[in-house]
Amino acid sequence: MPDTEPVADTALDPQTLQFLDGQAESLGTTREDLLTRLVAHYQTACESGLTCPHCKNEILIDI
Repeated sequence: MPDTEPVADTALDPQTLQFLDGQAESLGTTREDLLTRLVAHYQTACESGLTCPHCKNEILIDI
């Protein structure tokens, strides 16, 4: 059994779920894994910032 915390209980609309499932399928993974990856990426961006790999300018994402 994986060493994980309890599942987050968040309601998402059907369109969002469909999008997440499609993206997960195209990556060959699960919705849960995709969400874990997205949160890890967001955490890194919050802690370290995002930069363009080409010009090295900071990327700002308004969420």
